Amino acid sequence: MPSVLIIIFVICNIAKTFYIFTSGELVRRENTLCLKTQDEEKRFLPVVEVEQIFLFGENTFNTKLVDFLSQNKIVLHLWLELFKLVKHLLGEKEYSPLKVWW
Repeated sequence: MPSVLIIIFVICNIAKTFYIFTSGELVRRENTLCLKTQDEEKRFLPVVEVEQIFLFGENTFNTKLVDFLSQNKIVLHLWLELFKLVKHLLGEKEYSPLKVWW
């Protein structure tokens, strides 16, 4: 029985964090994730190897992909241009991330 636990432990340690800086479309292809870039280049991410994904840039995806990610316990982080919005709202004031304005 210990060998089974060791195998499970090794499989759990394979999961990685992926940082995607290219813009494109994130879709599900069978049981893998596929990133189609604007240059029509396709990059595949096996679901077993993904723990979380950070998306920087303009990416499109649908709710079926979000459902698929949640079923596989993959966290999807979206980074929007919040800093530009905050800078626009505050003007020349100093940016304080823990301050509540409204």
